[in-house]
Amino acid sequence: MVKKDRIYLVTGQDVPAKDKALKEIKSKYLSALTEQFDLDTVYARDVTLKDLQEKLLYLAVSAGHRMVVIKQALSLKKDCKEYIEQYVQAPNPAVILVLEMEELDRKDRFSMAVSAHATIRQFRQEIHKTTFALADEIRSGRAAASLSILHQLLKSGQKPELILGGLRSGLSRNTADIASMRRLNKLLLECDLAVKTSTLKPSFALERLVVSLCSFKQTFR
Repeated sequence: MVKKDRIYLVTGQDVPAKDKALKEIKSKYLSALTEQFDLDTVYARDVTLKDLQEKLLYLAVSAGHRMVVIKQALSLKKDCKEYIEQYVQAPNPAVILVLEMEELDRKDRFSMAVSAHATIRQFRQEIHKTTFALADEIRSGRAAASLSILHQLLKSGQKPELILGGLRSGLSRNTADIASMRRLNKLLLECDLAVKTSTLKPSFALERLVVSLCSFKQTFR
């Protein structure tokens, strides 16, 4: 049985709480004197498989542990996810791997593969739960249902920026090809700019985005 204290999964939308949890994990395993040498923090979109493999094999400067923290882990490339799915079954005992993500998606294979071998620190994620429901309706092309969920989010006081962030995370993992990803990113960026520059009311900008996304449901897996 693999000891779960070699792998940590820190999830949720409460950034201060997650930062505190990360600090506690670091203080448990790393010495203040050698932390700068024994800690690697990377963003998932930037790390390659080769980089990841090297970081998980490096030895600690001290006699203790090394730690690798991967931010926004759901954005890891496919080959990195597949490697970690195998790695967590027999992790390097000298390395603590911490995966940070905004949502623990029970339908996501990678999330479940990691969580089965990890100590989980889960914080508030209600906003993303509802936003992921919105993403599900958009993928199915159900405009009326999508707009209904959007209005619920706005009525409850959720910020447009958080709704956009949830949509970006919820839809990007299910985009069929590069061309579709570019189109998705273009629509999300246009909406983000409209909200930030006040060229449109945030509610109208989001409504227009949702209708546009529903119109090309075939581009989602």
